[in-house]
Amino acid sequence: MALSAISPSHAAGKAGQFGLGFELGDPTGFNGKYWLTSKNALDFVVGWNSWGYGRSVYRNGNCYNGNFRANNPDLCYDSRVDGYGYGWDNFHFHMDYLVHRFDIIKASIPLPLYYGAGVQYEYRKYWEDISWLGVRGNFGIAFMPTSIPFDFFFELAPVMFILPAPIFDLNGGIGARFWF
Repeated sequence: MALSAISPSHAAGKAGQFGLGFELGDPTGFNGKYWLTSKNALDFVVGWNSWGYGRSVYRNGNCYNGNFRANNPDLCYDSRVDGYGYGWDNFHFHMDYLVHRFDIIKASIPLPLYYGAGVQYEYRKYWEDISWLGVRGNFGIAFMPTSIPFDFFFELAPVMFILPAPIFDLNGGIGARFWF
């Protein structure tokens, strides 16, 4: 309530308005959105992707043997034990151009469905340092109350990495933003 009193109320799709918040999921990180028009916006996340976190990833088949793994730490990597997977060992950035449809769901509070496309970059440290670059789609729904300067969202994003090799991935998350 204190934030509502010191900030202008959130207006759904107001050109020039900027929101900053946090997204949980895959990726997890800081999320920003900038309205270009009343229906189009740029959206970005800077954070980390959980790819490989909590999974055993061994580049040498002998690593499944506990004694071999203990005696060959340079050959055997286990994200559950070695602690890789989150933080700057696994950096994520994406930016999407989004189109919002406020006319599909009729409600007293704006609930736009949105879709768009963008680019995604990831730096992943597991067996070796690798940078990934790909294209992505984005589909989601936002809950945009006009009485408070926050919005909440859920989205899914199929990703097709092109470099260093073609591979498909799926991102998704929930989040909230404060509007300035």
